[in-house]
Amino acid sequence: MEFRLLGPVEASAEGRPVGLGHPKQRTVAAVLLCELGRAVPAERLIDRVWGEDPPGSVRNILYGYIGRLRTALADCGVPGVRLTRGSGGYLLEADPERVDLHRFHRLTAAARDGDDRVALLRQALDLWRGDALSGLTGAWAEATRARLADERLAARLELYDASLRLGHHRELLPELRAQAAAHPLDERAVRQLMTALYRGERQAEALELYEATRHRLADDLGVDPGPELRGVHQRILSEDPSLAVPEECGADAVSVSEAPVGAGDSGPPADSALPRVPAGLPHVVGGFRGRAEEIARLDALLPPDPGPATEAAEDPAGAVAIAAVCGTAGVGKTALAVHWGHRVRRRFPDGQLYVDLRGFDHDSEPLRPAEAIGQLLHGLGVARERIPADGDEQVHLYRSLLAGRRMLVVLDNAASADQVRPLLPGAPACQVLVTSRQRLSGLVARDGAQPLVLGSLTPEAARAVLAAAVGEDRVAAEPEATDRLVRLCGALPLALRVAAAQLVCDPGRPVADLADELGNGDRLAALELDGDPASAVRRAFTLSYRALAPGPLRLFRLLGVAPGPEITVPAAAALLDTGERKAAGLLRALDAAHLVESPRPGRYRPHDLLREYAAERARAECGVAERAAALERLLAWYLRRADAATAYGYTPQVRLERDRAGDSAFAGRDEALAWLEDERANLVAAVVRAAEAGPYRTAWQLADELRTYFYQRRHLSAWEDAAQAGLRAARQGGDPLGEAAMLHSLGTLYRHTGEVEASLGYHRSALEGYRKAGFAEGEAAMLCNLGTLYDDMGDMRRAAEWQDRGIRMFRTLDRPGLLGPALSNSSAVDVQLGELRRAVDRATEAIGIYGRQETSSGTVTAMINRGQAHRLLGDPDRALADGRAAARLCRELSQRHNEASAHDLLAQVHGDAGRPDAAFAHAERALEIAVETSTPKDEADALTTLGELHRADGRSDRAGARLTEALDAAASRGLRRQEAEAHVGLARLRDGSRAYEAAAGHAERALAIARGQGLRLVECRAHHALAALCRALGDPERAGRHASRARHIRAETGYRPARLG
Repeated sequence: MEFRLLGPVEASAEGRPVGLGHPKQRTVAAVLLCELGRAVPAERLIDRVWGEDPPGSVRNILYGYIGRLRTALADCGVPGVRLTRGSGGYLLEADPERVDLHRFHRLTAAARDGDDRVALLRQALDLWRGDALSGLTGAWAEATRARLADERLAARLELYDASLRLGHHRELLPELRAQAAAHPLDERAVRQLMTALYRGERQAEALELYEATRHRLADDLGVDPGPELRGVHQRILSEDPSLAVPEECGADAVSVSEAPVGAGDSGPPADSALPRVPAGLPHVVGGFRGRAEEIARLDALLPPDPGPATEAAEDPAGAVAIAAVCGTAGVGKTALAVHWGHRVRRRFPDGQLYVDLRGFDHDSEPLRPAEAIGQLLHGLGVARERIPADGDEQVHLYRSLLAGRRMLVVLDNAASADQVRPLLPGAPACQVLVTSRQRLSGLVARDGAQPLVLGSLTPEAARAVLAAAVGEDRVAAEPEATDRLVRLCGALPLALRVAAAQLVCDPGRPVADLADELGNGDRLAALELDGDPASAVRRAFTLSYRALAPGPLRLFRLLGVAPGPEITVPAAAALLDTGERKAAGLLRALDAAHLVESPRPGRYRPHDLLREYAAERARAECGVAERAAALERLLAWYLRRADAATAYGYTPQVRLERDRAGDSAFAGRDEALAWLEDERANLVAAVVRAAEAGPYRTAWQLADELRTYFYQRRHLSAWEDAAQAGLRAARQGGDPLGEAAMLHSLGTLYRHTGEVEASLGYHRSALEGYRKAGFAEGEAAMLCNLGTLYDDMGDMRRAAEWQDRGIRMFRTLDRPGLLGPALSNSSAVDVQLGELRRAVDRATEAIGIYGRQETSSGTVTAMINRGQAHRLLGDPDRALADGRAAARLCRELSQRHNEASAHDLLAQVHGDAGRPDAAFAHAERALEIAVETSTPKDEADALTTLGELHRADGRSDRAGARLTEALDAAASRGLRRQEAEAHVGLARLRDGSRAYEAAAGHAERALAIARGQGLRLVECRAHHALAALCRALGDPERAGRHASRARHIRAETGYRPARLG
């Protein structure tokens, strides 16, 4: 068996491809293969596959991927290749020689010490089939692909060095040309090509290559060739004998990479006769990384290059190109401006001017325009004593000197458009680059500036900044700690550079130690350097904060009180206790100052470190009472809006009595759902904050109000965070009814994540809590929920007992709205008990209740259960009608939690009728939704249906894989009915392949489970399977007994097995 990562991620066994699934599942495989033989914790897998924004159901999705990969590997039957789970995480075991990446590493390591270096490196490079991890996306895949590309390039360059030492320059020349063309800024590749050209008697071509590279380095990076490339150039010029082909090509020959630079080589001589050209840009900050998109946008603003042989032709009607680079403190505005200025300086042959306008300076006032023009004129060569005293004359002289010249003017750290406007040249051949923490909207509107707003770096660029400062090896040794440090710095360049400086100054300090300090303490205090207060992140923020007017200043402080990542205009109005119009204006002011950003109209968010700074300012400048009042207003607003939004089909079925003031109604269900989706993170954060600081009652009330929304939309992670926080709040506040409601919520949650024992415990505690509090509706609901839980566990007799008690209690209470769900859920139990007629009656009664109450959301489950009963009674037309209606309602009502079951029913109906294409389409859709919504029960059902469809279609290998997956998923989660169903499917499959002993084992296990749990229809199917097996084994007496029992169950229940039944 072979695994391939150096190209598309693939596997094969005995020359046949092994399916590794879709890209996300292949990414899981790739991570495990990269970490071959080492346990990978689930948290690391999740981070590498989904990055910083995993879905709420990510653990269950991961479980499904692992299960399918395990099945795919097991089906290959290759000894020593297996995927297991231990205490440390998931472990993929295989001989490293089966993985091309590990073979590559072994071969390149051997080449470093071996005599056959060229052959080993050729073998290593021949393993590559394109870009590594081709087809995979995400931060980890991109970073790994880039790292491996660097390794591939390093190996190729090592190969070329070794080959050149052996005198193979003629054979290498085509490869070296291609390599230099692909990497024109790689000086080692250029050195190798120059050496090969020189040895091939193409000295002029080698020197031309050097000149072209020197110009490219200057134009693109603003740097000169390094000493090694200059050394090769000098040796060619002087026809250094050491550069010629050695007479005896061996290990002692001088390498192009090792040759010393000539002592006299100090670069081109200075020409003192050249006129003075201003070069005022500050030095380039080392380690600049990322910003490719922003650099491309600045490049697009460059004036046309007239070429070296023509003068700069000016269009008298043209305008000066102005770029306004704006962003929050520490985001790297100046670094970008200086880097870009050096990069394009050859496009401005008349020079570059730079002035720091000190718009945000801790120790100085902003530079007045007259002072700035004085500095610019001095940079143009005007003696200070010749600078006019009159401001208008200064501007006239400045613009006159720039006329007809191609110059770059960098105006850094501007306070306002008014400060910048007098400094704009009049010459269209010039370009102006302005940086500011303000948005400079006036400069855009009146002067045609092109705005460029800088945000935080991408995670990849942020890691590259750290690697450039502290060393690639140090970062690579602690990848998880590095990623955590990037997150804690918010990918803000200033914060990253401060963190990197701390690591550079303390070479023995682990990256994880600094990440822990930032994560567990005062981040802003940790992001300071001893002896350099100007570099502190807090100081940078303070300059922007102090520049605010009083209104925006107060709002910014109170943003430190607000929970959640974002805030809307109405929420800000509640926080401030003011009108929405005023709140909108204040938010726009903060946005203009880049203290918040607006990802979408009407929504604002501060950078993580700015949020922490705002909280710090709130603690220092707002009293306890002011902070508490602001928080309570905001939490009350969230609760009112949640009450209004959940009224559109998301109202909890069991609702505690409380005052619901409500809020202005939403326009309809879609708008209400959109609000809940947009505000989900804020709502959960509000619950958590209220559980920490109070009011405790608001915490559990808000969590309870969101329960049905979380359930229907399957936001399981958010649900757990809110319910656990609500439980803490109810206990802290001494509220037994609130505690019971949170126990109820958690019990329902863990039922749907397949954590049966936890769910059972929470439900029993909730039942006791409701009973003690005298809340009869809650007590009846818990009776029904416990019945549904026993249904999931496959114990149908106990399920029916609990649900019947709950139904009787709801009838006594005369609560039809709560009786409907109870009847619907009990009809599912009736199906498994074989009470098919009663299942139809109860589901139909539930549908009628929902219809009279005009609440269609509950109708779906009842339709699915009734459709399944119709199918098993041999009425496919009614089953199909119910299935289609249920699937349609799921789409209309966005009911993801029921959609998998609707598609599974339709798959079975189409399979029974011999329509395999439609059946497979619905079954695959059911499985996809079950995995996405993290519903193990639905996943196991869909896998079993797919297995049965493959069996009926004659594809036994695929049938076995799916049914084994279903069995594993069910058995690991205690889903006894699904486990028995999978055993029946495997028994039929093994019977068909004449593996009678294995088939009998599966059938007997299915029968034992069915009898123990009251699964009458599964029991019937197990008897059918055993009867067929006994006939095949020549035991007609036992076959007859099993067939008789199957007939008895069919007669008693009305069950009419179809093609898949």
